[in-house]
Amino acid sequence: MPLKVTKTNTTFEYEIEGSTLIYKKLPFLEKKRILFQHMVNGDIPADKSLDLGYDVMRAMIVDWKGVEDEDGKALKFKPDFIDGIEPADAMKFLEDVIMPDFNNMAESAKILEGERDTEEEVKNSEPM
Repeated sequence: MPLKVTKTNTTFEYEIEGSTLIYKKLPFLEKKRILFQHMVNGDIPADKSLDLGYDVMRAMIVDWKGVEDEDGKALKFKPDFIDGIEPADAMKFLEDVIMPDFNNMAESAKILEGERDTEEEVKNSEPM
C-alpha cells in the first residue's frame, strides 16, 4: 500500500445554515498539537470541547461564502471573525468535520500501539 500524504493546499466545503465554510485539512502533527492542548488525562473534558472546536476552526477555515453579520450584511472572510461563529454552529463543525478525523487518528494510534505491544511480547518471550 503506498504512502499517503495530507495535501494542505486542497480545500473542502462544509455547508451549514445556508453558508459554506471553506477549509483545509491539517497535517497529523498540527492536529495532534491542537488536540493535546485540550486533553486532560487522555480525554477532552466536556467544558474544553468548544475551545478545541474554535482552535481547530481557526487553523482549518481559509474562506467562506454566504456568511452575514448580525445586521444581515455579507461578511467578507477574515480569520478574526471565526471567533464570532455561534457556538452551536462551531459544535456542529466540530462533530461533523473535526471529530471523525480525530477519531480516525486515535484509532490508528491504538492499532500501532497494539502492534508494538505484540512485537514487545514476541521480543520478550522465552525461547522454546
